Amino acid sequence: MANILITGGAGFIGSQLGYKLHKQGHVITLLDNMSYGHEDNLNINGETFGNFILDDIRNSSLNEHMKNIDYVYHFAGIAPLPNCQENPYEAVDVNVGGTANVLECARQNKVKRVIFSSTSALYENNKINPFKESDNINPDLIYSTTKWQAEKLCQSFYSTYQQAQYRPSRATHSLLHLLLFQGY
Repeated sequence: MANILITGGAGFIGSQLGYKLHKQGHVITLLDNMSYGHEDNLNINGETFGNFILDDIRNSSLNEHMKNIDYVYHFAGIAPLPNCQENPYEAVDVNVGGTANVLECARQNKVKRVIFSSTSALYENNKINPFKESDNINPDLIYSTTKWQAEKLCQSFYSTYQQAQYRPSRATHSLLHLLLFQGY
């Protein structure tokens, strides 16, 4: 079984994924700074699971947390649109700078794969539904722009370092459906 680190592990998506992967026998580490995470998410159906680390993805200590990790699911970030619009510096620092730190720590620790969860908000200006991954995107809002920049970082790390990375469907729903209902 794999050693898996989930950033944003105390958020709804990270905790649900962590619980499912724990049930499958994987060793789970949930990392969250609790800015948007909730302690209630660390206990599902009366069961605690995984090892919880209270830390921020921007901290240098992330490198130590990635030792012996096989896979990283990167869900941490600032998602509420009002927060991103009111404090764009913080949004860029967390969503882009934090992603750069996750990728670099993963590279230094030879993590096999970083799975980055983007957002369908990238298609905010597209007029045609349903969206396709191949559609051109041109986001305006701070949140979607930071997620787009983080995607570009993932692509850059892959092409520069051949670091295994995967950008799931920009709709997190598809990722969850795949992992939670069809197995991993």
